[in-house]
Amino acid sequence: MTNDFDIRDLLSRLRKGRLSSYALFEDSRSSLDDFVPYAALRAAGLDALPKDARRALHGLPVLLENTIDIELNPYMEKDAAIVTLLKRVGALPLCRFEPNSPFFGDFVEFRVTNDFPPEAVEFRPTRGRLPLKGVRGQELTLVGPNVESVEVVARALFNASTEWSETDFDLVPLPWRPLGKKPLTIGV
Repeated sequence: MTNDFDIRDLLSRLRKGRLSSYALFEDSRSSLDDFVPYAALRAAGLDALPKDARRALHGLPVLLENTIDIELNPYMEKDAAIVTLLKRVGALPLCRFEPNSPFFGDFVEFRVTNDFPPEAVEFRPTRGRLPLKGVRGQELTLVGPNVESVEVVARALFNASTEWSETDFDLVPLPWRPLGKKPLTIGV
């Protein structure tokens, strides 16, 4: 189902109620396993929210690498900070995956789509832009099917993480800033 929309259209349909978070969850069940506990209930809860309470990533399915703590996992006490942040901006943590597996390919830390294109785009933000508490590793990587999808997710997370910098002193309180019209220059 998510292959039919670009990310901005998908999020618009989810926020307006033209597409159901629960429908995306159900659509994913045939191709994914190891679902986050209560993902179906969270999807239904997101669908029940009034339209004016829906956040930037409302209902967007997110896959998490198995090194990211998730609440209600028998081995984890609570969500990693990044999972809490994803929930705060309305995303639907959907499934855990094993990196470097033949099914998921060579991806690290977390994905933003349930598509598995070989031409996926990776974005590794500078350390201190996203919270690492509850992540076993040194960094987080956003992975999506195209630059636009990664930009939309990064913008939502960076803007929300500026609030966290008051309590998590490892975070830089810097909101998303798009590139200007000037060409990017890289020194050699």
